[in-house]
Amino acid sequence: MHIEDFDREGNGLYRQWHYHYRHGRISGHIGSVRTPPYALTWHADWLPEQKRPIQLAARIKNSDGLYYMTEVVGDSALERSRRFVALYTPFEIPARWQTRSGSSRHSNRVFVPHNLHNAVSAHLLMATWSGAHAEQIGINE
Repeated sequence: MHIEDFDREGNGLYRQWHYHYRHGRISGHIGSVRTPPYALTWHADWLPEQKRPIQLAARIKNSDGLYYMTEVVGDSALERSRRFVALYTPFEIPARWQTRSGSSRHSNRVFVPHNLHNAVSAHLLMATWSGAHAEQIGINE
């Protein structure tokens, strides 16, 4: 999907083609289907509201084992009536952010323009090589 979403690559681009591979399998995409009739319901629970149209393409594995990409289908949109998903992006991010045990502390800021009184859940997303050892990661000090 070509959408605005979490910048997993850390390249400052939020609107781009979003997917990634984990243990050799594609993930972070709208969904997969492996059996006929090859129809699926989008996995878009945490997909932020989009200011621009969504573009989609399908990756198809043929019987010869090769993958092919379809032409891009554009101008799709989310239609939600009972929920709102916002993506809040960080700023004031230090250049060459590297953190090791005992190293100096780093921080960045995130502006939240919405009243969160009625919020029911939130996710903090971060790209890290070792998130399992993140004892020092915190929010608001």
